[in-house]
Amino acid sequence: MTTVIKAGEGFTVDQVLNSNGFTLDTTDFIDLLEDDDDLDYSKSVKLNNQEMLRLLNLEDENDDTNKEPENISFIGIAFDTLKPKMQSVYGDGEILKLIKKEGIGEVIPKDAQATVEYVGYFEFQDEPFDSTLFHREKRATLNLGKGGMIEGLEIAISTMRKYEKAIFIIQPHLAYGKLGCLPRIPPDSEVLFKIELIDFLDNGSAELYDELSNEDKRKFSKTEKIIRDLMNTGQDRFKRQKIKQAIRDYNKAIDCLESARLENDEEEKKMNTLLSRALTNLTVCYNKVNKPKLACSAFQRLPNEPTGKAHFQYGKALAQLGDYDKAMESLLKAQALVPECEEIRIQIQEVEVHRRKYLEFSKRFAQNSLRMVEDKSKNMDEFEKVIADMCDYFIKDNSALKSKLPSGLSSQELECVRRLAASRDLSITKQNRLGVESLFLTKKTYYYKDSM
Repeated sequence: MTTVIKAGEGFTVDQVLNSNGFTLDTTDFIDLLEDDDDLDYSKSVKLNNQEMLRLLNLEDENDDTNKEPENISFIGIAFDTLKPKMQSVYGDGEILKLIKKEGIGEVIPKDAQATVEYVGYFEFQDEPFDSTLFHREKRATLNLGKGGMIEGLEIAISTMRKYEKAIFIIQPHLAYGKLGCLPRIPPDSEVLFKIELIDFLDNGSAELYDELSNEDKRKFSKTEKIIRDLMNTGQDRFKRQKIKQAIRDYNKAIDCLESARLENDEEEKKMNTLLSRALTNLTVCYNKVNKPKLACSAFQRLPNEPTGKAHFQYGKALAQLGDYDKAMESLLKAQALVPECEEIRIQIQEVEVHRRKYLEFSKRFAQNSLRMVEDKSKNMDEFEKVIADMCDYFIKDNSALKSKLPSGLSSQELECVRRLAASRDLSITKQNRLGVESLFLTKKTYYYKDSM
């Protein structure tokens, strides 16, 4: 049987050379060991004043009452040496907890979506049997209340606050049971998890919407929190590049808002603020997946005066649709509202380059039309060259899905445009706006990118 040697009590050469091996318990030196595995937090996390003060650690650094037991080592030691320092958080010591770093705010809600980093160890082992470090993103997103993890781990996470770091020792019946899962998980084994709760999203209430009566679904006072949770879920999914899911979340929130009955002016103001925010974020999502027509539609439904962000996204969508004059108009409005934004300035420069190029094509069309009367065959060749140049430039412009053609084309010229467009895998589409019909060169991707 392996001998456990307490390092603080000393040991002999015979103990070290024992044929059964030995385990060195360094618990006595825990105060000399440092745990410096602090994690980088996302720059996108929004903090309130309380959170900011906490994270900046503005407490007096000499105040021992604020020091946390960050220097406790647990790797390769007997769990019994840790247990006296821990508190029971479930049953009669079935789950023990030691907070290494205090969290902030409220305890994570039930049914929340938790983003965590964790490492799991068996007793006397210095190699983890499970860890989010094994994951590609180095962290895991877990849904509480869904049964997607061992019971003890879920209970442990449910006791935590945002940014908290803690150690948990979990009894076998709440971990992997009497049989374990050989060869990786021994039978009837206690497990230790070191967990950090990076963030959480209270998305449980979003599911409550379907449980409301039809009458309550139309009451803004009953649905406001559900709508906010849906929008927070959409924002989280957008950050994790799950854009199509974010679009569904925002659209569901918008449907709830637009079907709500409002009791007073205050509710109307709140509703319009939320609706404007949801629609603006929806334009961002649609632009992200190259659906400019849907982005424009979302912008045009805004109940409040558009923000700089909304004008910017509308300008981007219009540029993709080849309407450079209107795109520039919207981008300049965005710049007036957010003059320091570098992204807007760059977008304005890009749109101006394309706008001038297509203006040049229009001038060449006009000059060619004037000469067409004198020598139709010669100038038809020149017209064909202008169209070919325009098609080629449009194909190279990865930011555009449509490009407006000059008006007043003859049947012969239109036939030439169709032939050259088809040879380059482009289409000709019509658009009727206020009774005025316009023709556009259109990329094939426009059709499937602009439909859901």
